[in-house]
Amino acid sequence: MSDVTTVEGITVVGQRRVASGLGFPIRPSGGGGGGGGGGGEEENTLPDDPNWGQPELLVQDPCASPASALAWNADAAAAKTTRDIEAFATSNFPSEQGINDREYGAALWEMPDGSIIAGAVRASEFTFFEAAQILREDQNARVSVELDWSPPSPGAVHWGTIHTHNMDAFLPSGNSYSDGDQGVLTYSQNLREAQKPGAGSQASLYVVARKPGSYEALGPTKIVHYDQRNRDDAISGQEGSEVNPEAQTCP
Repeated sequence: MSDVTTVEGITVVGQRRVASGLGFPIRPSGGGGGGGGGGGEEENTLPDDPNWGQPELLVQDPCASPASALAWNADAAAAKTTRDIEAFATSNFPSEQGINDREYGAALWEMPDGSIIAGAVRASEFTFFEAAQILREDQNARVSVELDWSPPSPGAVHWGTIHTHNMDAFLPSGNSYSDGDQGVLTYSQNLREAQKPGAGSQASLYVVARKPGSYEALGPTKIVHYDQRNRDDAISGQEGSEVNPEAQTCP
């Protein structure tokens, strides 16, 4: 059973932008969080929004298939967890610039009902500035967030991870499958395969960062998805697919 939908030659997986000039996929019922412009201006949508004026991509209902619903729900979980991480950052480190100053992350879990939820949000011990100082002194040091890998409840199966980078850094770290963020994705694949044989390649890694903004302010938050299908491209320097920041779960 496939987790993709093909619409007029365009392959759609989850709630991710599939081509330049198109907004995010939406379900026939209009669900999926919008954010694609829809040909008209919506509340809180400005002309300089990257989605403004871009036609939404209407897809076959992904919620009709358990496999495609899983990818749809995973992207929705990434969008929700991103908002939770930003709230966590504001609450715990109010003097910092949210996710732009420190690395945050969480593990994602598939529940028996097909929903995807996040485990506990964790923050790195050091800010990105402090981490740079440490790495200058010790090139072998590894400065990152330590994720909580504990399943949130019985029956939960590992899906993947989500973590933040500093501004405009949307590629996963690592030049091989065993290094940096790529190594984390490999661990997620192995863990998912052990818990759900045959499904290891579905494991996903979401990277979240702020887009570049003006001198006075950071740009909006952007979520980028990686899995087995595009991890080699990422090592080559090709950015993954952008996830709808307003993605919604299947009803």
